[in-house]
Amino acid sequence: MGTNPTKAADNIYCRCRKEAAKYNDRLSSREGASEMLNISVSSLSNYELGLTPVPTDVVVRMADLYGAPELEACYCKNDCPIGKRQNIATKIRGIEQ
Repeated sequence: MGTNPTKAADNIYCRCRKEAAKYNDRLSSREGASEMLNISVSSLSNYELGLTPVPTDVVVRMADLYGAPELEACYCKNDCPIGKRQNIATKIRGIEQ
């Protein structure tokens, strides 16, 4: 498998892994990253290709391992059922409510 999969190139999970690989060579391959994330290579591939939704706990591990907190924000905005609700930002008035 090539080091720059074109189908996954626009996927934030793949982009963040590739960016983190500049500082940790094991992250340059899905094999190395999947081992560090304690998931299968095929699961990581499916996440990076957008074929399978990424479980919340895996997003958190990716964000920590890759040094990419934007993964959590992206997940909360685009994939989390609560974050997907329309106008949620305007409904929240304060934490006490």
